[in-house]
Amino acid sequence: MSGAGQPPSQPGAGWGGPTQLATQIHGADQEEEQSDRDIGKNVGNQTRELFVVCEPAEALRQQFERYRQPYIVLHGVGTLGSRKLLASIAQAAGWPQRRLVIRRQGFGNTLAELFYVDCPAHDGKLLRLYATEVEAEPMARSSVSRLLLRGASMAGLLLDNLPEGTLASTLRGLHEDLLAAGTCRHLVFLPQARSDHLIAQVEELKRRGLTQSEVAPATTQPAALWALVATAWNRVHQPRAAQGSPVLRQIAIGARAPASRPAAPVRPAAEAAPVAHAPAIDTPARSTTAVPAAGAAPAQAAGISATDDTLRRYVEQLKPLAGVRGGCVFELHSLKVLATLDGAALPDKLAQQGRQLIMAAAQAGPVLGLGAAIGELLLSLGSAQLLLRPVPRRAGVLLHLVIERGTDLEALRVGLKRADLELAG
Repeated sequence: MSGAGQPPSQPGAGWGGPTQLATQIHGADQEEEQSDRDIGKNVGNQTRELFVVCEPAEALRQQFERYRQPYIVLHGVGTLGSRKLLASIAQAAGWPQRRLVIRRQGFGNTLAELFYVDCPAHDGKLLRLYATEVEAEPMARSSVSRLLLRGASMAGLLLDNLPEGTLASTLRGLHEDLLAAGTCRHLVFLPQARSDHLIAQVEELKRRGLTQSEVAPATTQPAALWALVATAWNRVHQPRAAQGSPVLRQIAIGARAPASRPAAPVRPAAEAAPVAHAPAIDTPARSTTAVPAAGAAPAQAAGISATDDTLRRYVEQLKPLAGVRGGCVFELHSLKVLATLDGAALPDKLAQQGRQLIMAAAQAGPVLGLGAAIGELLLSLGSAQLLLRPVPRRAGVLLHLVIERGTDLEALRVGLKRADLELAG
């Protein structure tokens, strides 16, 4: 191969096939590479190389059409932070950060570099997480970034503190581009600070067709940002697992407290036996949810209420269990209350404080060398106890019960397991 930037000795010497093909695979290991089901050739050092005879965005488009694997992207809106966040997630989780180098066939010069992490999913699958911040010349960088975003199954959008007018015009442009030329319809907005204007803009996007757009709680912590995106992914794709959708295994990633200021986690009386058929509670290591202000209007709850019949039947089975005062079922990432029991006069506060406890425990686990997956939390407060545990077959959904202190926990767990098995069945 000639040196970078030097033409081959004869016209056409750099490739031996039709120039409309984006990729040429060389050598005796061609069959191995084709069975690898991945883009480019592994050259070691967490790097793959793709030699192309067209523009890098067009080459990638052809590869994505060939392999048709779902993926998530991290994309900055008004900020350049996707690659830094990707590296932080990889470091916290202990996953290698990889790169795809796209080179000009016959010349060898680099056209673009993409950065990604392969995230472990159940059943031995992997789900790729790309950063749309790529290394390339300006025109190629823009086209590759746009291609990654358009073709993603889900996008985590990092938002800087943009002025209202700039934010509105930027999101309109994003919306129009995705509807006109992309397949990505699930956007998770990741703001640095709470913005009522952003929430209003996202609601408008949903009315215009991006029906799975959502605004996550504001945070700048990489572990929390990953947990928000991963929980949103599992919530959508776990029901599709039987059809082959990958379900992420690791939502909580190891956050370590600074050495100079050790964390002071809540110390619940942990009863850590995992629940049958229920996923481990995988949560961010730090909470960014504010404690409800004093005097906030309580949510109304009368009897049993639920967002669907299956959860209604689930909580109906819990109501007669000895010692149960009340409780709620809620989504961890959004704090949405999905079902309530009698006695849960403040289900929104139960959800908020439940997430605070889960996040504190997820932070304490890695610091103490115990891991971050939580099977169950039990905390004694005054005359009552709080019990937090996962709801089976509902990724990122938790049950938060208020029970009488002194309740026979063995008998309670038998009743809970019975309800779990019926819901899971």
